[in-house]
Amino acid sequence: MVHLSLTRYASIGFFGIGNMGKHMVTHLIAANHHVTLFDTNPQALDHFKEQKQAKIASVPQEAIANSEFIILMLPNGKFVRDVCQSNIFPSAKKGT
Repeated sequence: MVHLSLTRYASIGFFGIGNMGKHMVTHLIAANHHVTLFDTNPQALDHFKEQKQAKIASVPQEAIANSEFIILMLPNGKFVRDVCQSNIFPSAKKGT
């Protein structure tokens, strides 16, 4: 497990804005991090449309493109594998 200490504002790609993800993103924004959000349910993103530090991605690659960190808050391992293999591994910058 990697433990990261964020001493500056980070650019974060966040997948999965459900019950838990919504609250995590709210705290990241409150800490002044810039978060690009992706969820397959567009209604899950409505809460963040007016947030200055939140960007809504229309495709997964937008949430990955300029992110230093990527956070997945998905329901199970199958979803995690699918997102990683189909989107993150082919698109993330080296060192993300």
